Amino acid sequence: MKIDKFVEDYSFLLKNKDYEVYVYNEVQEDGSIKGMGYGTYEEAVKYAFSKGVTKPNIEYYSPSLNAIGFLEVMGVTSNEVALKFVKLLKHFGYVNFEDLKDDPKRTTYSMEEKKAILKEWKVVEDKGGVKKTEFARKKGIDYQTFYKWTKEIDY
Repeated sequence: MKIDKFVEDYSFLLKNKDYEVYVYNEVQEDGSIKGMGYGTYEEAVKYAFSKGVTKPNIEYYSPSLNAIGFLEVMGVTSNEVALKFVKLLKHFGYVNFEDLKDDPKRTTYSMEEKKAILKEWKVVEDKGGVKKTEFARKKGIDYQTFYKWTKEIDY
């Protein structure tokens, strides 16, 4: 399998890495097999029974495990090899490590947004139990940036 085909076939796993399916394989009139995917084993059995099949051929399918198998065939056999491959892609300009972050941090906030966050901090601070560092981290703000806001902005 070529890399572009691999990416096309398995990119959906980036959104749902725990995706799995139970496949009911149905033999067609021409002898070919048509696989029907279901979220649970029970759903697959129910469908097969609705077709009058008493002993359905149902298989478990995990795209993640399948993808790992293809990666191994392509030579990506360890975390170390995968990391070196990604670094090579970066070296040749194909990837920016910032693009790999699941949730990139914001770099700018409007004054209104800063004040709203500081007002929220004031409420949390009055209740007690949460440190500034923890609050900033949960908001995705660097602590030193947050600390600077508390000193410079009237809230």
